Amino acid sequence: MSVRPLISIIMPIYNAEKYVCETINSILNQSFNNFEVILVNDGSVDRSGQICDEYSKKDTRIRVFHIENNGPGNARNYGISLAKGEYIQFVDSDDELARDMLEQLINCITNEPSDIVVCGVKKMNFLKQETIHSLSTRVSLDRDIKKDFIKLLKMGLAFAPWNKLYKKEIIDKYKIKFNNELRLGEDALFNIDYFSKANKVYIFEKPLYIYFQRTSSLTNKYNNEKERIQILLYNKLMEFFGKEIDANIIKEVNAYYLMEFSYVIYQNSIGIKNIEDFTQKVKDTKRLINSPEFKAVKKNNYPYSLIQRVVLVLCKLKCEPVLLLILYFHNKLTRPLFMK
Repeated sequence: MSVRPLISIIMPIYNAEKYVCETINSILNQSFNNFEVILVNDGSVDRSGQICDEYSKKDTRIRVFHIENNGPGNARNYGISLAKGEYIQFVDSDDELARDMLEQLINCITNEPSDIVVCGVKKMNFLKQETIHSLSTRVSLDRDIKKDFIKLLKMGLAFAPWNKLYKKEIIDKYKIKFNNELRLGEDALFNIDYFSKANKVYIFEKPLYIYFQRTSSLTNKYNNEKERIQILLYNKLMEFFGKEIDANIIKEVNAYYLMEFSYVIYQNSIGIKNIEDFTQKVKDTKRLINSPEFKAVKKNNYPYSLIQRVVLVLCKLKCEPVLLLILYFHNKLTRPLFMK
């Protein structure tokens, strides 16, 4: 009789032939070995599916499923439905795990039974420069969970699904799923839903997940979608924190979302090609800054960064064309990574 795996590792894969071997190897080389790997080939048109099949022949812990392309959220949901483990770990197909990641996370949740474990992250950019996002080890209960969620949010670690160990029991009990209709923000919504049901959160200091930023390009492809998603997430977060939210938490949420809304405007400025395009993007920017969510955010009293202050001042002065031109030429001259 087969032994039930303790952890189900779910990896959505789409055209990842360049990196997927390194990712799978980092999983198979874990110091902890009581796990299964569910590889969901999300309609790849390169050799990703073939590579996964080859790995499954070499290691019985690997199961491969080939589905039509419908985005990573759908692929993760598919993996969850097939998972046999007590815990769920998500991995992106171009990242890697520290060799002791699973062992460390299981030790955390065994020594201090919790609903979720969150660990730090090592981020590698396209220039091979690394940034370490370490956390302070602690266990959060009740209202402290929301305070710590804000800290994770500011570090860019709250919404990602890959630096966390989830209890499948909670996912199943509350029918928590990734929104199949979204190609952006579905992981953020999943985590907000999950944290809203968690009574105990274990935050572990070590950066055990290695996240690779594979490109420096800031695409303009999903601008309108990103605006809609950021407004959706802002409202979802305010719902999560509740009406009796602490004033300081409101400030932190609004500060974070001024950054996100500013980033939408920044992306909006990148793809300007002609006067007609510029005119449309001015309209898009006006629509965003006239939204109730942006109006709520800009009332915030907070020590913002320079770029955020520029956005605030020009928006208050209704100088959207000037703002777009400043951001457009700023990008052309510096090619920055903005505030991410």
